[in-house]
Amino acid sequence: LQAARAVKELTYRTYQRSRTEAVAAVTKAYYTALVSQERLRLLSENLKQLELVRDQTRGLYENGFVEKLDLDRVEVSLNNLRTEQSRAAEFVGLAYLTLKLQMGLPLETPISLTDTLAPQELLTLLPDTLTLSEFDPTRRWEYQILLQQRRALELNLRRYQVSYLPSLVAVGNLATQAQRREFDFLDTRKRWFPIAFVGAQLQVPIFDGLRRASQISQARLELQKNQNDLFQLRQSLTLEAENARRQLLNALRNVQIQRRNLTLAEEVLRTAQRKNQLGAGSNLELLQAQTSYEQAQTNYTTALLEAYLAYVDWQKALGTLPTE
Repeated sequence: LQAARAVKELTYRTYQRSRTEAVAAVTKAYYTALVSQERLRLLSENLKQLELVRDQTRGLYENGFVEKLDLDRVEVSLNNLRTEQSRAAEFVGLAYLTLKLQMGLPLETPISLTDTLAPQELLTLLPDTLTLSEFDPTRRWEYQILLQQRRALELNLRRYQVSYLPSLVAVGNLATQAQRREFDFLDTRKRWFPIAFVGAQLQVPIFDGLRRASQISQARLELQKNQNDLFQLRQSLTLEAENARRQLLNALRNVQIQRRNLTLAEEVLRTAQRKNQLGAGSNLELLQAQTSYEQAQTNYTTALLEAYLAYVDWQKALGTLPTE
């Protein structure tokens, strides 16, 4: 009964480990699709802004205020941005397919993401809170599986050890016999005689060719191997958690840096736009500011995605990833 219970617990923990892996994969796929969708939205907005610049530049060219070279520069930037938007749209489609695959949905099933990016949730994670002080390997299903295997191995060892003990078994029998010489057992007129006995059977192991000793030795070796596996797994999980912590810290720092760069690039673009409207700036200056702003957006969204994925790895390493 104890062995059956141990097998049941082992099966449950194995299921929970698989469930955690699935949740982590779905969560990462979801964040990838969400950030990719935001990236496409930003590119579409930039494309509209650059089209306005193109129209304004064309008007200035037709009136002789700018050269054909200025208009060509805008057209080149516009074509490059269209190409980037097309690639981003393809990546969003691929991200959606990956998400549906991880969720176990048919690939033709339509889905939509209604959430928006909330980077402030990540930025509230302070370096002081990202420590291993709360790390507990017993939260990890991999560790719990080995612990449950150890319990099963202990029961197996105990089973072999108790086989040396004497066993006392109650026996009994109740029957009827004809007790006659003729083969007329189907004759219902003749009598049958009841027979019954009750007794006890004592078995005392004396020598079994060292079979039990060999089984006990093997069971002890398996138990020792499990202890070694537990130690190695604990070290491995600790290293995994430390690596996840460092990756998350670096990702959060990068998000903050890219966020500041995006703010600066936006200010530079606004200044270039005002100068261009007043006739004090060149078209080339405006295009360079627009390109820098687009690159800053790309860097920021990429940093956000890396931070989200690192946060999932951190939760998984601590064994705190929500699975419900």
